[in-house]
Amino acid sequence: MQRLLVKVLKKTQETRYRDRNGLDYAKYRLRVKVEGSAIGALSVPKGVIGKETTIGREAMLPWGIKTRDLIVLDPGESARVLRPRKPVVDLGCAGPGRIELRSGDPDRDGYPEDVLANQFLAAVVQPHRGARLLSLKDCSGRDRFASPFEYIMAGKYILLGGAEPVLYESGSPGEIWKSEFERGEPVVSDTAVEIDYSRKLKEPEGVALRKHVRVSSDFPGTTELYTVSYAGKKKPAEREDGAGNGEDGDGKKKKDETDVSFGIRMSTRSEGDPVSLNVFELPAGGDLVRVRYHRPPYGRRWRWRDWRDEHFGLKPGFLVARNEGDGRAMAVLFAPGSGCLAAVRSDYPGPEVTIRHAPRKVKKGGRTRFGLAFLIGNDAASTGTSMFMGSVGRGGRGGIPVALTLRTARRVDAPRASVRTATGRRSVTLAAVDVPGAGRIHTKTITLPRAAFPLDCTVRAGGERLSVRLEA
Repeated sequence: MQRLLVKVLKKTQETRYRDRNGLDYAKYRLRVKVEGSAIGALSVPKGVIGKETTIGREAMLPWGIKTRDLIVLDPGESARVLRPRKPVVDLGCAGPGRIELRSGDPDRDGYPEDVLANQFLAAVVQPHRGARLLSLKDCSGRDRFASPFEYIMAGKYILLGGAEPVLYESGSPGEIWKSEFERGEPVVSDTAVEIDYSRKLKEPEGVALRKHVRVSSDFPGTTELYTVSYAGKKKPAEREDGAGNGEDGDGKKKKDETDVSFGIRMSTRSEGDPVSLNVFELPAGGDLVRVRYHRPPYGRRWRWRDWRDEHFGLKPGFLVARNEGDGRAMAVLFAPGSGCLAAVRSDYPGPEVTIRHAPRKVKKGGRTRFGLAFLIGNDAASTGTSMFMGSVGRGGRGGIPVALTLRTARRVDAPRASVRTATGRRSVTLAAVDVPGAGRIHTKTITLPRAAFPLDCTVRAGGERLSVRLEA
């Protein structure tokens, strides 16, 4: 949700009173005009600037409120200006075995979003904010991402929530996170929905970014495949500054290439105040490192915030963020051994995580790809080499879907999961699936009656034993 900055055009004092502390206040009815976004770096939809509306405010006397004062509207007031009617877009899961694409404005910021839903989740993508994955909700409506849209870091960078793409090295992260991407024509079938989002960047010169998002009917997550292409630098005659003659200081012809290091920055969900209940499980050096970040209820932020990034090399190709309160988890999958680095930091809205790929050089006319997947579940278990997750979907008359997913760096062949239910025990064989850009997983979706819950699911991978417990 975006907040707006307005100017007071007209004021009417409705009443005046004294509070129990002896301070004088006045209640006003104000006619205001929209000047722009409360955060200057963010755009507003066309036709919003100059709109007028009426709001109520209280102010301490003798200062009060004057005409021409600037005021920030609260989220509800901003929503009425940006999108006067209540959004009707459904943020729930699709029915059993179904796949759906919906369009609307669920966050009421005046811009359309895409909602990709299957029987396990609903994913919200914001084309106008870098095509970020804004929200990832399970069938109970619980989101895996924070939404700290009102927070400003150092007065420049705005944490909008979700998962945003970032280009490092000679890239320009700021241009991506707040830019509008062109939306391609969606492809919807009985088994999947896919959409491309693309943008040509001003910096680095000649670079274009295309993001391919896919949600399939039986996968409890969403996959993202990024293609970074490089068209080359402009010729000297095409450049406004007359620079770029293609030669270095010794008169030798330079290679026309660019350095790209791709990353995903996430503001993960934190529950409870003042303590974050997120624990991160990171497979580093063959061991599992658990990192907890707690924030105190008071004190100056710059004194208690942990500005030190903790970095981990993640060769097995996964990271798990789990809520210690309810056990619900999100796993981020990427290509094993691809040189990815995870940086985790305690931040105001909750822990912030960045997964960064190793730098690559892209020659003129060339391209490179980066991929990852976001997987959500009701419970997860991890070791230094493996991750096992259980996901419960939206049920129907035929029962409740349950997806079991194994990611492991160990060599396994058709692993079998033992599922102990309230009515008996069964064995489930997990099938190998190659996730585009994120590597191989083993997964299987089964359907069970509600009476079978709770479930205790166990899988063995190369001598390791991982177990999860699932409730309906």
